Amino acid sequence: MRYLLFFTFLSIFSTINLLCQETKDKKETVRTVTDTVFVEVERELPENYKMLLKDINDYSELEDIDEPEPFVFEVTEVDLNRGKHEGVSVVIPEAELERAIKIWEKDLENIFSVFKSKVINEGNLHYVENQKIDGFGDRELSLYAKIDKVDDGVKVETYVADSMNVLTSEVDQRAFDRLKAYVGLYAKEVYQDVVEDQIDKEEDILKDLEKELDDLQKDHEKFRKGVKDNEIDIEHAKQDIETNKRTIELNSEKIAKYKDDMYDAKVADNKDLEKNIKKELRKLERNKDKLQDKNKDLHSDIVEYEQEIMELEHEIKENLNRTFLKKAEIRRQQTIVELYKNKKENIENPNSI
Repeated sequence: MRYLLFFTFLSIFSTINLLCQETKDKKETVRTVTDTVFVEVERELPENYKMLLKDINDYSELEDIDEPEPFVFEVTEVDLNRGKHEGVSVVIPEAELERAIKIWEKDLENIFSVFKSKVINEGNLHYVENQKIDGFGDRELSLYAKIDKVDDGVKVETYVADSMNVLTSEVDQRAFDRLKAYVGLYAKEVYQDVVEDQIDKEEDILKDLEKELDDLQKDHEKFRKGVKDNEIDIEHAKQDIETNKRTIELNSEKIAKYKDDMYDAKVADNKDLEKNIKKELRKLERNKDKLQDKNKDLHSDIVEYEQEIMELEHEIKENLNRTFLKKAEIRRQQTIVELYKNKKENIENPNSI
């Protein structure tokens, strides 16, 4: 069974070279092989993620998923509308009663051309009386069945009768064989229907996992874009700081010159000139103060951008770890889906076993 799981996994993915163990420098990966699945483990993966990955890659509990439960198919005495007579009995594993009854009625119409309106339902008895049934000749027959829920699934007991007798193997071998063939096909169909539901459920789980992976990948792109945007903001802030520094230096030179000019104006007792110089000097000093304050704010912004980059880089690392695990979950779930599909294919007609 474990070899079947291994080759099932390989059928889903491209052929890979299996390595028992390869360790080089710290940035390389360690590759190991379990008896069920190829596992690639990042050496830098945190311990908690390694433990989760180990659980995900434990395929031992998947053994026998693709092996159907056996039918109990018997030619035996059954007690139905006409009393106890030889008939056909089958226990369909894992089946649900309501679904089994619906398929019984559908098959009566599809196989025997007996419309659902002709089917009489009395408790666990489901039968048609005095109808021409395809495959049994031109005579009118009655087909009786008892369908019950049992621990292992659903049990169906049935026989066919004409107006006089129940058609046992001694009375009418051809009719009895036809009944056996029908019950065998019916039982296989019901069980395959059960497994098809199981496949649908597992495929829904797979779709959810793939959606989660898609969300993780979108988050990864968003985090990377966030890092890039913050790096651009840092670069712009540094450029603005340098521009402001050059303007501050120019203003400082102008302020020094204006101070010299104001001294000369005082010496010359030129009140109007002194007044105008003071006015320009105040403007330059205010502008210088604003630029210095702006640079302080820009430095604070850079610290915030760098902090956000650190947080985003942590998110990216966690995102990569979660993505790595999600891909492992998807590989496992793909294997589960494939095993259930194999299970459906492995269901045989109990009449031919």
